[in-house]
Amino acid sequence: MALVSVIIPLYNKAKYIGRTMASILGQTWQDFEVIVIDDGSTDDGGAVVQACGDPRVRLIRQTNRGPGAARNHGIRLSTAPYLTFLDADDEWRPGFLERAVGALSEPDRCPVFVTNYFLGEGTETYLEHHRNLPLRGHCALPTDAPPETVKACVDLFAQGAAVVRREVMDHLGGYHEGGCTYGEDAYLWLRVLLNYPLYVCEEPLLRLWYDSSVLGHGRVGAYPVHSLVQRPVDVFADCPDRYRQLTEAALDYYALISLWRRIDCEDFASARGILKTFPYSRRYRTQFLKARIKLGVLSWVAGHRLPRRNAHRDRPVAPTPTPEAGTVPDECP
Repeated sequence: MALVSVIIPLYNKAKYIGRTMASILGQTWQDFEVIVIDDGSTDDGGAVVQACGDPRVRLIRQTNRGPGAARNHGIRLSTAPYLTFLDADDEWRPGFLERAVGALSEPDRCPVFVTNYFLGEGTETYLEHHRNLPLRGHCALPTDAPPETVKACVDLFAQGAAVVRREVMDHLGGYHEGGCTYGEDAYLWLRVLLNYPLYVCEEPLLRLWYDSSVLGHGRVGAYPVHSLVQRPVDVFADCPDRYRQLTEAALDYYALISLWRRIDCEDFASARGILKTFPYSRRYRTQFLKARIKLGVLSWVAGHRLPRRNAHRDRPVAPTPTPEAGTVPDECP
């Protein structure tokens, strides 16, 4: 049995998956298995994986269910005591697995390893960008961290940056599924931060390639409602008492971000759903009130919008079709 299971969700990344696989097979630590979950791809990415010709690599195909479901399927198929997740367009530096296994094997049995990483193709790293982030070496999330800092700590857990002991996943149950394509990882990693100490490696051992992502930083169109906003009750279910106030404030912060994005894209139904789920926030009372007022005004305007008329021929011009509830217009930022 391998010591590390590397799980990769693959969806239409034939152009990049070869680079990712090369970074795995080129690791200085070689005691691993690789499970690639082809999540209904329509390109030949699966063929690129098979061409690696390494018996430690397994390709599993499933109908498209989203990245969270693909990673969870990989967890169920894995056998190793250590689990890590790498996206199909990113790459590790050669010493990543060796450094992670070394940290996880120390006498204190730290259950979570996280590495610093390069942001895109440049030389800036995540920890350089967030110089005051309170996570270095052996550490835990401070109980008095403000919501903005909590979100930055969660974002440190980029896919490919963390290696965890299997018991962490057994406890928390994995990633958010249900078709969610935004924040399904944050749903897991916030709960990891609330429940486990970790070791943060300041050396950047991962490079994220944002230009090839359509679900995160390279997303085309608007961001959907964040997974943490969709399922806040689940986060509280395993939240230690010392973190309850911090968690409440952090979820309010995520909700406020999603709320404004939904309003800006005129997805009023989703915005109302967020306000119903988060009816009251002490920390962001003014911001929520402003959002509620703007939502009311824009909803009224949309409901009373008159067809435009052609100034030259004085004949009605067909109005722009209104998107169905829950959908996002293509031109949304």
